[in-house]
Amino acid sequence: MKWDLLPGEVLIHEAKASHIYFLKYFAIAVLSFIGFLFLMIFGGKLAGIVPFFGMIRMQLASLLLIISFIMFGYVEFKRNKEKIALTNERILIMKRDPKTRRIRIETIPLDKLIRVSVYQTVWQRLLGTGEIVFQIPGETHTFEHIRNPKELERAVYRILEKSKSSRQEIIYRSA
Repeated sequence: MKWDLLPGEVLIHEAKASHIYFLKYFAIAVLSFIGFLFLMIFGGKLAGIVPFFGMIRMQLASLLLIISFIMFGYVEFKRNKEKIALTNERILIMKRDPKTRRIRIETIPLDKLIRVSVYQTVWQRLLGTGEIVFQIPGETHTFEHIRNPKELERAVYRILEKSKSSRQEIIYRSA
């Protein structure tokens, strides 16, 4: 997705939900597709052995193919439902509403940011996913199943440190 950046603003990091979280849906899609291929390749041989199999073979193969396409589409839709972009000035949060198909972009100025927290279970640490929480006065923004949340957290703190040191430099120069 193309983010609408302000003049002088630089995109530093983008994040969205990890494929790992949707592994069960990928498994259903892949198994359905393998079942479709099996029926198309070996179904003719089974039709001679199993009665009435020849009549339902194509319907069953078509059903498995449709299930696999629906599952792949579902995973990509869910994965792209929320995205986070980190720039040198703010955090952009893009949310898609599945009912109305509207896209809403929220911004968090980095100077208003109070805390960035990362939460990971043992399994999430092993798989490289987790939850990241941005806290600003009066609001908390939580994102689950983000790929490499620690990397995003480190990027935020690096930018905050750079902006803090550049502000101190300006104060020292003006004094």
